[in-house]
Amino acid sequence: MGEVFTKDNLSTLQTISKQIEALPLVRKVSSLTEAQDIVGTKDAFEVQPFIDDVPEDLDELKRLKESALSNPLYQIDLISLEGRVASLLIEPRFSSEEGRYKQIYEQVQKILAASPLRGKEHYFAGNPLIELQMTQDMWKDLKVFIPLTYGILFLVLFILFRNLQTVLLPLVVISLCMGWLTGFIGILGLPMNAVTVGL
Repeated sequence: MGEVFTKDNLSTLQTISKQIEALPLVRKVSSLTEAQDIVGTKDAFEVQPFIDDVPEDLDELKRLKESALSNPLYQIDLISLEGRVASLLIEPRFSSEEGRYKQIYEQVQKILAASPLRGKEHYFAGNPLIELQMTQDMWKDLKVFIPLTYGILFLVLFILFRNLQTVLLPLVVISLCMGWLTGFIGILGLPMNAVTVGL
């Protein structure tokens, strides 16, 4: 974002946070504009929004920056230590729906593409995204390496046996074994992961 604490950037952050939080599969979004501020007094404490309405006054923006950068609850998780990078923590709803992380990721991408942040540098991180990327990479590898493995097997067997029927028989057995294995994985409802892909 460059400098987070400007009226335009905070307004953009607030708008994006609300749009993402409105997604059906998202339970909560944490960002500077959605954060709660705990103000303590001698006898009690009060919880209020850290930013209710984005201020236009430069002094007020400066005060907000100083307050955010001095608050350990916001540091690193919601704002970088120098105040130039803001983050959004997206908490998904509990759901057994397949591919929910992919849906959230794609919907967030669309929101960012339609926002003033379009074309600006941004990053995605977290375990759900790592799982999504690994799954996509595994399927890509399977599409490449299964045909390649069949080709190499055919070539090696043909060099060894010099007979097409003798070559096709092991390939049929291998295909049946793979079919049964993947079929049982599907019947048992096991997810595709690094272990099942290895099998």
